[in-house]
Amino acid sequence: MIVLKRLFLYMVDVAEPWQLGSQDAATPIMQGIIDLHHDIFFFLILILVFVLWILVRALWHFHYKKNAIPQRIVHGTTIEILRTIFPSIISMFIAIPSFALLYSMDAAPLVEAALPPSPCCSSSEDSFGLRVLSEPWPITPDLGLESSMKNRILILEAKNSPFLLGKEKGQYWGEIKESLHNSPHQKEYFRLLDFENRDLQIRERKHSCLEVFREVLFRNPYLEERAAYSLQEAFCDFLNERREELDSNPGSSPAEMDRLEIRSLDQVEKDLLRRGDESIYIKQFFLNGD
Repeated sequence: MIVLKRLFLYMVDVAEPWQLGSQDAATPIMQGIIDLHHDIFFFLILILVFVLWILVRALWHFHYKKNAIPQRIVHGTTIEILRTIFPSIISMFIAIPSFALLYSMDAAPLVEAALPPSPCCSSSEDSFGLRVLSEPWPITPDLGLESSMKNRILILEAKNSPFLLGKEKGQYWGEIKESLHNSPHQKEYFRLLDFENRDLQIRERKHSCLEVFREVLFRNPYLEERAAYSLQEAFCDFLNERREELDSNPGSSPAEMDRLEIRSLDQVEKDLLRRGDESIYIKQFFLNGD
């Protein structure tokens, strides 16, 4: 009975308790993973044998009975260079097949979906396989960045920031979370997450500039007399106009424009903090208002 059981397990190729090694690969990707495991294991054995040989040789030749007076060697330049170069070379030999396998895993679903139906499979099996391949792959969320963005939005909501487009509390993050959840694939998720994070950074910088601007107005009430309409709205329009000036420069991607705007807003905040009503941006603001 035990023999039949083992024969059955061998034929269906299922995992066994305390099994050593992998099951037979059913896909090229799995076969690549197994081959990569064997390749890395080869290097591990070489390193293990080499390190053990060095340890045994050191213990044998530097025994206190054979070498009672140890040599006063502090540095070994040659061995330090070799132990730096060889691990780098080994890492390179491991990295090349690793990246090849990684990129093939991303391309495998697209290739399999484009293949014609297999003659050995029924139409129902083919339709099931295509349906499975066409289903969206599960997204691995960046929980750390999402949590950080949520907390930063809560801070802006607590401060009643005008740069959240007048949305109710929880609505702004809810819309972002929904768009991230509906991403069709991982690459689009990261692209959208990066965009929303940059957009949130811009809104945070604008709110910081507005808070500093309010402090400048509080210390210099005469500035309010020079405004044609609400100073807060005018200052928000002033910051938006600076983004329009950046967008007018062709040849830059939206991500580069966002980074330029973030640096520009940082400069505005620092100059307002340092120079107050003498800031060059205060002069530009009222000059544009006039």
